[in-house]
Amino acid sequence: MTPPEHSLAFDPTAMARLLDGEHAAVRQRVRAVLSRPSFRYLDPTASIQEQREQAFRWCRELAQEGVGLLAIPKQYGGEGDFGAFMAAFETIAFHDLGMTIKFTVQFGIWLGSVLLLGNEAQHEALLRKIGTFDLPGCFAMTEIGHGSNVRELETTAVYEAGTGEFVVNSPTWTAGKNYIGNGACHGRMATVFAQLETRGERHGVHAFLVPLRDEAGDVLPGVRIEDNGPKMGENGVDNARIWFDGVRVPRGALLDRFGQVGENGIYQSSIRSAGARFFTTISALVGGRISIAAAGLSAAKSGLTIAVKYATRRRQFRAPGATEESALMDYPTHQRRLLPLLANAYALDFAHKFLIRRRVEVVEKAEGRRQKVEGRRQKAEGRRQKVEGRRQKAEGEIGGDPAGQREVELLAAGVKAWTTWNTTKTLQTCRECCGGEGYMSVNRLPALKADSDIFTTFEGDNTVLMLWIGRQLLAEAERVGEGEKARIQEPRSKEGARDEIQGENVGPTDGVPMEEPSCRWLFAQRAERMIDEIRASLLGLAEGGMQGHAAMTRQQSALLQAAHAYVEKVVLERFAAVVDAQKEAGSGLGEVLGRLGELFALGLLEQHRGWYLERRLIPEGMSRALGGRVDRLCAELAPHAEALVEAFGIPAQCLAAPIAGG
Repeated sequence: MTPPEHSLAFDPTAMARLLDGEHAAVRQRVRAVLSRPSFRYLDPTASIQEQREQAFRWCRELAQEGVGLLAIPKQYGGEGDFGAFMAAFETIAFHDLGMTIKFTVQFGIWLGSVLLLGNEAQHEALLRKIGTFDLPGCFAMTEIGHGSNVRELETTAVYEAGTGEFVVNSPTWTAGKNYIGNGACHGRMATVFAQLETRGERHGVHAFLVPLRDEAGDVLPGVRIEDNGPKMGENGVDNARIWFDGVRVPRGALLDRFGQVGENGIYQSSIRSAGARFFTTISALVGGRISIAAAGLSAAKSGLTIAVKYATRRRQFRAPGATEESALMDYPTHQRRLLPLLANAYALDFAHKFLIRRRVEVVEKAEGRRQKVEGRRQKAEGRRQKVEGRRQKAEGEIGGDPAGQREVELLAAGVKAWTTWNTTKTLQTCRECCGGEGYMSVNRLPALKADSDIFTTFEGDNTVLMLWIGRQLLAEAERVGEGEKARIQEPRSKEGARDEIQGENVGPTDGVPMEEPSCRWLFAQRAERMIDEIRASLLGLAEGGMQGHAAMTRQQSALLQAAHAYVEKVVLERFAAVVDAQKEAGSGLGEVLGRLGELFALGLLEQHRGWYLERRLIPEGMSRALGGRVDRLCAELAPHAEALVEAFGIPAQCLAAPIAGG
C-alpha cells in the first residue's frame, strides 16, 4: 500500500549532506571559489580566444587553491585523495563545461598518465608542476586515422642506442594526433602514445613524454600544431592536431611502469604478452572515464535544477473555478517528463560514488602490495633480482586484485556511457520543458547542451564502450559456465542454453508486486538471460558454419543491449543499497529515496516491458499497470522536486539562469 504523500517530506539539508558525502568540506571549498566574481560567465558572444583564455585563468585560479594537488601522492606535495579530487571535480562541473574539460585534461588525464604510467623519477620531476598548473600539458592518444582502435596507432618512437634517445615520428598525415585538449594554445608537454620500436622489434603502444613548446610558448622544432578551430561546444578548450617529425626525447621520457628499455636498447616487461601490456596500460587510465561520467552527471543536475525551478514558478492555464493559473509542475505530462530524469540523476549519483570507492579500494590494495614487496626487498638484498621481479609483477597487476580491476573497468565504461547518454536526453528534455525561455543563452541550457554533447564520444565512444562490455560479460559467462577451456561455440550444453531461453525456467508469471526488490530480481534476470541468448545464438551460427568474428559481429546489437542491462542492474543495486541503509538508519530520507528508486526501476521496466512479456517474466496485468504506477510516483514526488534539486548544492552563480530564480 502506498503511504500518504506527507510521509515523503524530508529535510533538504540532510539530503544535501547525503549527496555531499564524506568530502563535503572539499565541495564547499570549491563552491566558494566558483561563487567569486572572477568566475562570472563570459558574455555568450565572447570570441573563441576569449573563452580559451578565460578557461585557462579559471583553471589556474583553481590550481592556486590547491585543487589540482588533491590526487597527487603526499610525498610529491599533494593530498593523495582521489575521492576528494573527484568530489571537487563534480562540483567544478556545475560551472562552465569548457573550463571543466580543460581542468580534466590538465589535472585528470595528463597528470593521471604521468602518475599511473610513470616512474618515481618522473613523479618527482613533474607531478607537482602539473598539479600547480606550472606545466600545462596534453594527453595525445587519438589520431586522425585511429580513434577507438588505439592498438593500431601509427605514431612511432624508435630507440637509438647510440644516442640514448627515442625518435618520435608521425609517418603519415593520418598519424597526426587529433582533438588534443590544451594543444592549440597552452600545452608545453604531452603524453604521446606511440608504437615503441627498439633493436628492430616492435613492442606495441607505449606512452612518452614529449615537449611541445618552450617556456615562452613557442612551438619546438619538429613539432607541427594545427588548431582544430570552432566546435559545437567546449570552445574554452583549445583542441589541436599535432604531428612529429624526428623529435628526439631521452630514454627517460618513456613512461615505463609496464615496459622498460635499457641503455643498450633491450626491452623488458613483467607482462610478457604485448596484447596484455596494451590492455594493462589502457586500463590504468580509467580515471578519465570516471571524470567524464561525473561531468555529465553534474551537467544533467544543472539542467534539471533549472527546469524544475522554472516548472514550479511558471504558470499556464486556469482550471475551472480556480483563482490562479496552474504551475507547470502541476500537470501530469510535465511531471512525467522531468521526474523520471530526476530519479535517474539520483540513481547515477549513488552508482558513481560506488565506482569511485571501488577504484580507491583497488588502488589502495595495489599500494599496499607494492609497499609489502618493497619491504621484502629491503630485508632481502641478497635476493634482489627475485624480489624485484615480484615487485614488477605486483605493479603489472594493477591493484593487486585483477578481479577488482576488471570490475572497475567495466563499471567505469558502463557508467560513463549510460550517464552521458542520459545527460544528452535530460538536457534536451529540460530545454523543451522550459519552452522558448530554454532556448535563450541567458538561461544556460543552450551552453549545457552544446558543451556536453561531446561527452558521448570522448574518453571512449559510448557504443564502442558498451560493445566492449558486452563482450567482456560474454567471456565471463563462458569462464563461469565452462571453465578455462570454454569456447564461445560451446556455451554450457546445447540443451541447457536453449531450454533456458525458451522459457522452461522463466520464474514467476503472475502476482509479481511492483516493488523495488522484485525489480532487482527482474533486472538481474534481464542481464543474465541476454548473455545466455547471445551464447545460444552464437552456438547456432557456429553450427551453421559461420566463423567466430563474423558471428560475433552479427551479435553486436544484442551485445549492446546486454551491456545496457548490466549497467542498469548495477545502478539499481547501488540505489537499493543506499535506500536500505537510510531506512535502517531511520534518517528520514528513506521514504523519498525509496520512491525515487522505484520510479527509476519502473521507468526502465516500462521501457523494456516487451522483452519481459515475451519471456513471461511479468504478467500482462502488471505490464498494463506499469504506466499508471509511474504516473502516481511522479505525482507523489512532484511537490518535493524543488527540494530534491536544491539538495544538489549548485551555487546560484553557476546556474545564472533568470528563469530558475538564479
